[in-house]
Amino acid sequence: MEIKINELNNIYESALKDINFLTEMLKNNNIEFILGFYNNHQVKINNKYIKELYPIPVVSCKINNIEFDFGVDIIKTNSYVGFVEITLNKKDILNFNFDKLKDFVFEIYGVDNCLTDYYFGDLLKTKTLIRQSVEKYFNIGIDIKSINQFEIIIERFIY
Repeated sequence: MEIKINELNNIYESALKDINFLTEMLKNNNIEFILGFYNNHQVKINNKYIKELYPIPVVSCKINNIEFDFGVDIIKTNSYVGFVEITLNKKDILNFNFDKLKDFVFEIYGVDNCLTDYYFGDLLKTKTLIRQSVEKYFNIGIDIKSINQFEIIIERFIY
C-alpha cells in the first residue's frame, strides 16, 4: 500500500506545486478563492473528448465579477498543464472583450451542454449562435501551456 501511495504522491506533486504558485499569486492580488479537487473533466484530444475520472486541483474565484476556474492537471505535456474556464451569462458573453484572450486558443461552450462548441474562429457567427441558444450561461475554455499563462490571464482581468 505504501508503494501505491508514494506513486500517487509523485503524480500529484507537480500539480500541487503549480496550484500553490497560482494560489500565492491570487493572495498577493487580494483575490479570494476556493481550492477543491474535482473529477469528470472533459479533455479534447485529437478532436475527441476523454473524461478524466481522477480528481485534479481547481481554484475558483471571481476577478472583477467574472467567475474563473483554474485547473492544474496531473497529466502534463509540453503544450498542456491545465485549463482556465470563464463562466458568463448570455448577456455578458455577448458583450465580452475577447481582446483579453488575443494570445490564447479558446473554445466557447454551454454550461448545460459542454460538448456543444459555439466558437469556430468567427466571433460574429459565435454571437449569433449564442443569441439563438437556449443556454443561459456559457464557458470560455482555455488550455494552458505553461504555468505563466495563468499569471497573464489573471493580470489581464485585474486591470
